[in-house]
Amino acid sequence: MQISSIYLFSTLLIGLIVMVCYSVETMTGFGSTILALPLCILIIGITEAIPVLTLLSLLLSLILVLINFKDIQWSQFAIIACLLIVGMPIGFWCFDNLDQKVLKLVLGIVIIIISLRGLMERMPRRLRVSQSIKPPSWALIPNLVLGGVVHGAFSSGGPFVVAYAVKKIKDRQKFRATIQLLWLALNSIVIIKYAISGALNKAILVRTVFSIPFLLAGLLIGNFLHNKINQKQFVILLYIVIFISGLIMVLSR
Repeated sequence: MQISSIYLFSTLLIGLIVMVCYSVETMTGFGSTILALPLCILIIGITEAIPVLTLLSLLLSLILVLINFKDIQWSQFAIIACLLIVGMPIGFWCFDNLDQKVLKLVLGIVIIIISLRGLMERMPRRLRVSQSIKPPSWALIPNLVLGGVVHGAFSSGGPFVVAYAVKKIKDRQKFRATIQLLWLALNSIVIIKYAISGALNKAILVRTVFSIPFLLAGLLIGNFLHNKINQKQFVILLYIVIFISGLIMVLSR
């Protein structure tokens, strides 16, 4: 098979994006798809970008789950997974029937609000606007259903899931292991849907294979950085990634 210089250049660009974004995913437990998707869409289009990134995310999650299996918080995984699965069929319907630009704008604004609130909670006490108002635990549950909706529509429901999980799983190793098992389960469902609909063609599979070395490089870089940061830095980094995710969703309409 003859490969054009344009194809090689686009493959290299996709690989570099994958390496950077999946190092963030390895470090924090989420963020690869929503960070990589806007740039990948510009290069190869949405119909190829989403399945490729979903397949790569599935592979990364499988590796991280196998490495960190002992750290999984099974009770929290069960709660999160059940509520996300409730929202995913709604997301599939939204993707097929609603204006995606409007949907991404609304979701992006909500994600930004969530991230800013999380960052404000970690400011020094004297700088906080309010210290007395704290939402009850049950108020976090809609985040999970909404996360399922977003994951069904865009394969990137991470910000909503993290807004819940960061409150419930305090240890960063357990947080990453549990979240990655979640992405493994959800992306398996999404890939099955793509396979049934015929979305997984030869071009997508070839592009995915070419991206795997870059994924592995991102895995090594991200894991190194993950072990270098403390818990406080980890949580702040999570909310920064959530904020960037929301901003990208708003600007990439």
